[in-house]
Amino acid sequence: MEKYIQLEKRLYVNKNISLLKLIVILFFKINPLLPHTNKHKKILLYIKIFLKSKSRLIYLPKKGDLVMKVSDTNYKVFSTSNNIIYNLYHHNYERLAEKQFNLIKYNRMINLVKWDKKNMILEEYYINGNHPTYAYLVNNPKVCSDLFVKMIKLSKVKKINSDMYFNTLKNGIFDNLKKNTYILSKTQTKCISDFVEESINYLNNNFPMTYIPQVVTHGDITCNNLIIYKNNLIPIDWEFCDFRSPIFDIQFFLNKLEMEKQIDSGVSSEIKVIASNADYESQEIKSFFRTDREILYKLYLIEYVYLVLSQIEFREFAKDIEHYVIRYLATY
Repeated sequence: MEKYIQLEKRLYVNKNISLLKLIVILFFKINPLLPHTNKHKKILLYIKIFLKSKSRLIYLPKKGDLVMKVSDTNYKVFSTSNNIIYNLYHHNYERLAEKQFNLIKYNRMINLVKWDKKNMILEEYYINGNHPTYAYLVNNPKVCSDLFVKMIKLSKVKKINSDMYFNTLKNGIFDNLKKNTYILSKTQTKCISDFVEESINYLNNNFPMTYIPQVVTHGDITCNNLIIYKNNLIPIDWEFCDFRSPIFDIQFFLNKLEMEKQIDSGVSSEIKVIASNADYESQEIKSFFRTDREILYKLYLIEYVYLVLSQIEFREFAKDIEHYVIRYLATY
């Protein structure tokens, strides 16, 4: 087992790393793990903590340079020499980890390398770039839209009967509501149930296509899950990827920025228009993006509610239903 010293709440460093190597790594090799502001102060603090060597130790089965604690049972081990991240999962996460790896063959942007089911280790390529700031996104809307176009173009396109898909989402949401009664209040459950019933009825009556094209979507596109690399945006951390409608990742990303008041509706609209009007090979995707925006947004919201309720099993943040679901629905 490898020993790691705690540098801060979620970050650890290999106890046996040399000081020189640590300095090189901190200054040049771990851009995604450091803040945009006060970077040098943070590095100096890490070095002081390392030299004292009195912080808490953890023991992990994989050798690397740095470790990020993702949850109480899951860790990311960074090997900067091999440019690999070892995702160490608890056995409760087997289904989540395995699904990511199985979807590689359907979307070439998923940057995974190997799945070791026996030891619950999922390997992915490590990309040493910076996370985009909100200012970067506002000043580079085409780079953003190009990302979503590329994700759709590099994905296998599946078709599913629209009525069947709507009912699958509805049943999945109601199953999760029953499963999580200990978390949701009666008011929250009723709010979600009423919204889903109304939305599914609306989609059944107004969605113009017999089949919905589905692509492999990321499921959690945020600035923290994007890396700027060679003037492109690269998505990382595909934990919640799945086949969904082509609008999902675009709308998820823009909704998050708008709700945090980090991007205005004009820039948001520009990104969406460019991505929606791209020259896709699939006629189904072209037809899908020609659908009325209110209908597409309603579909996105149903997919979003289903995703968040499914995440409760794996992520503590998803238990804040008021923030991540009720507030979302209130903006519609």
